[in-house]
Amino acid sequence: MIQLLKKNKGITLIALIITIIVLLILAGVTINAIMSNESAMEKAKQAKEENDIANAKDEAVLLATKYIQEYYDKRYVQNIPVETTSALPEKNIEVGKDGNSTYKISGIELIKSLTGETVPSTIGEYVANRFRNDATNEGTYKYEVGTYEAGTGSTLTVKNKQTDETIITGTIKEDGAIEWDASPSETSGTTTITVGGEEITLTAENAKDYYGTTVKKINGVEYGLFYIDFAGKYGDAGAVYLRAKSSIESTALSGTLAEADKSTAIGIMKKLNPDWSRVDARGSVEYSDYYASEKGATYLCNPNNSMWSGIGSSFDSSELNYVIGAPSVEMFLDSYNAKYPNLSTKYTTAYRSAGQNYTYPGYLYSNNGGNSYYGYYYNAIQQEGDSTVGEMYRNTNSSEWLASPVSYSSYEYVCYVRDDGDLNRDCWDTYYGVAPLVSLKSGVHLVATGSKITVDGTDIDLAQLNATTVAQYYGRTVKVINGVEYGLFYVDYAGKYGDAGTVYLRAKSNVANSTLDYYTLPTEDSGSGSDPGIDPQENAIEIMKQINPDWARNRGNNLSASEYLASERGAAYLCDSNNWSWYVDFDSDYLNYIIGAPSIEMFLDSYNAKYPDSNPKYTTAYRTDYDYPGYLYSNDGGNNYDQHYSNAIQQGDSVVGGMYRNTNATEWLASPLSGSSETLVCYADNNSYLGWDIWNSSLGVAPLISLRSGVDLTE
Repeated sequence: MIQLLKKNKGITLIALIITIIVLLILAGVTINAIMSNESAMEKAKQAKEENDIANAKDEAVLLATKYIQEYYDKRYVQNIPVETTSALPEKNIEVGKDGNSTYKISGIELIKSLTGETVPSTIGEYVANRFRNDATNEGTYKYEVGTYEAGTGSTLTVKNKQTDETIITGTIKEDGAIEWDASPSETSGTTTITVGGEEITLTAENAKDYYGTTVKKINGVEYGLFYIDFAGKYGDAGAVYLRAKSSIESTALSGTLAEADKSTAIGIMKKLNPDWSRVDARGSVEYSDYYASEKGATYLCNPNNSMWSGIGSSFDSSELNYVIGAPSVEMFLDSYNAKYPNLSTKYTTAYRSAGQNYTYPGYLYSNNGGNSYYGYYYNAIQQEGDSTVGEMYRNTNSSEWLASPVSYSSYEYVCYVRDDGDLNRDCWDTYYGVAPLVSLKSGVHLVATGSKITVDGTDIDLAQLNATTVAQYYGRTVKVINGVEYGLFYVDYAGKYGDAGTVYLRAKSNVANSTLDYYTLPTEDSGSGSDPGIDPQENAIEIMKQINPDWARNRGNNLSASEYLASERGAAYLCDSNNWSWYVDFDSDYLNYIIGAPSIEMFLDSYNAKYPDSNPKYTTAYRTDYDYPGYLYSNDGGNNYDQHYSNAIQQGDSVVGGMYRNTNATEWLASPLSGSSETLVCYADNNSYLGWDIWNSSLGVAPLISLRSGVDLTE
C-alpha cells in the first residue's frame, strides 16, 4: 500500500512538471503572437499615416499650382485686378523713360503702366488667400492659413476634413510654392548601405565610394547608387538617387504632356535643373511657352510616363519620391565628378541665355571648370567606369538622354551622353536610350545586390556575405553543364584577380586531359598598319596576369613574347579561353571568360577560406630560388618554401566533391613553378600533393568560369 502511494505521488509530480512546461510554452507562444500582432498593427498604422501625409501633400500642391496658374491668367492674360494688400518695396520698381515700370514677380520680368495700378506683392499672398477661402470647399482636406508676412510667407496646416486631425504643416512661400515641415513619420535620418555583409553609414565624404553599387535589379536591369543630395540642391536634403546601369528603352522626346501631368513634371524639371529654373532664367515661364528642348526635358521628368512609371512598384512607397526617365545634366556631372574626383579635366555646365553666343537658351559644357569657353559638346568626357559602376555614366551600347535643354541655334536640342563618351546634344525627336532615375527619401537602407545562388532550396545573395562568410558555400554545385557539376569556387570581394565582386565557378571533375606543349605566344604586333589588331592569345596573357598577380608584379608585366619560359607558355595556354569555351555552354551576358584552370594563388585562397582550421597552412610566393622563376609552396606561413608538399590538400567533404582534389586524376593549375627546368607548371595531384609536372605531360583539366557580379544562378 505504501509503495502504491509512492508510485501515485511520483506520477502526479511528473504530470505537474509537464503541465507547467506546456503552460510556459503556450504562454510564450501567446506572448509572441500578441507582440507579432502588435508589431503588424504598428506597421499598418505607420503605413496609413505615411499614406495620409503623401495624399495631403499631393492635394495641397495641386491646388497651389492651380491657384498660381489662375493668378497669372487673371493678372496678365485677362488683365483683371487681383487681391493685394501691399506694394512691392520701391527699390524693386524701376521707372523707365516712357513712364512705364519694370518689376519682377516670381522671377518673371514684367513691364506695365503704373497709371491706376497697384503693384501686387507676391503670388504667395494670393495663393494663401485662395487656400483660406477654399478651406472647406475643395478636396478631401481642409486648410488653415496664417497671416501673410512679406519675406516669410504664410503658415499652412492641412487637416482631415472629417476628423479635424492635423495631417501635415508647411509654409506658402512668396512664389506660391509650399515648403513642408519635417514629419516624424516620414522616412528621414541617416542613409545606410550593406555591402559584403557590413552596414555602412553614408556621409558626404564616403558616399562617392559607393556610387555605382547595384542596390536593385528590376526586369533584369541593375540600378546603382547614383547620387546623395546632402545639400538639398535638387530637392529635399539627403534625398537618395539611383540610376539604371543600362537603357530600358529607346525613345524620342517629342510627345506632349497630358494636362494632369504638367504640374508634377514641371516641378521635378525645376528641381533637377536649378540653373535653368532660378528666378532670372527660364524656369518660371508657362509650359505653353516652353521651347521644344524644354518640353523634351520635361517629358523625361514625367513620373507618369508608361515607359518607366511601373519601376516605382519595386520600391517601398513610403521611401519613394518619384521615378523619371533620366537625371539632369547638372546632377549627372555632380555625380560623375564626385565619383572620379582626381580627373585632371573638370567638366561643368552653365545655363546660357539667348543672345550669349547661341540663339536659344539652355545648358553649355566646359572642360576647365568654367574658366573660359563653353560649348554644346565635349568629347571623351565619360570613361566607362570600373566594374562596380558598370555603364551608369557611359553606356557603350546606347546613347542616353539627359533631362536638360541645350543652348543652341535651334530650340529643339536636348542634352545626352553618347555611347562613345561624349557629352552632346541632339534634336528632341531623335531616338536615344532611357536610363531612369529613381528618387528616394533620406534615411533609406540600401542593400548591395550581388550574384545569387541557391543552397538547399534557399536563394543566397552573395553581396550580403563577405570574404569569410561566403566560404561556407564554396563547393556547392550551382550549375551542371554537359553532365559536369560546377561548384562555387571563389568570390573576389577585394578585386584581387580582376573586378571586385567577380564570381568564379570550377568544375568538380575533369572535362578532358591535355598537354600544354604546343602553345605559341602571339607576336607583339599581330595586325597590320596603324591597327595592330587583337590576337585572341593576347587576351589569354592578360587573364594570366590577372589570376597570377604575384607573377605579374614580379615578372609578367615586363615580358616580351619571346622571353616567356615554357612553364609560362603552359600556364598561358590554360588561360586561353578559346581552348575551353566549347566544353562549357554559358549565358554570354554574364560571362567574363572560361579557362582551363585557376591559378595556384586563387586555388589556395579558395581552399584556405573553405577550410580555415586546417593545419598546417599552405601558401605560395613568386620565387627565384631555383634556376628559373615561378611559384613555390610553403606549409609554415612562408618561413620555408619548396616545389611540392604532400598531404597539402584533403579530398573535401561531400559538398565540395573533387573541386580541390580529384581522386581519379591529377589536374593542372595555371601557374609556372620555380625550378631547375623552365618547363614546370603547378598542379594538384590525386594523392593530396601540391606539386609540378613538365608542360608536355598530359594531365586533367577542370575549367574555371569567371562571371560578372550580379549573375543570377538561382534555380
